[in-house]
Amino acid sequence: MKLLKALKKGDFVIFAVILIIATICLIPFINTQTDQLICEISQDNKIIHKIILNKGYKDKITVETENGKSIIYIENNSVWFEYSDCPDQVCVHTGKLTHAGQIAVCLPNKVIIKLIGQQNQIDAIAT
Repeated sequence: MKLLKALKKGDFVIFAVILIIATICLIPFINTQTDQLICEISQDNKIIHKIILNKGYKDKITVETENGKSIIYIENNSVWFEYSDCPDQVCVHTGKLTHAGQIAVCLPNKVIIKLIGQQNQIDAIAT
């Protein structure tokens, strides 16, 4: 009770102004869209396909190089190597890419799949 008597009207006004400024500063972070993903497929460091991923979108892309063939499947908001004739199959075992910042690479065929979004997902924060 003594604390409330020690505070004056001006203190409450300053507190309200600080609270309003903090809220205004948080609005851009709350209002960002993270659901739109763009899939970039490149071969030999050249982008050959750039696709905006949406629900209901399906596509099957075949990329043939002098080293081999890769088949990339796109469904809804995910993309993955469905088939590759490379010997190690690391690209196929990478699985589905669903978040911005994820990458799958087929080194023997020189094919890269990259998901780009407005905001990359954070794996961890160190304090």
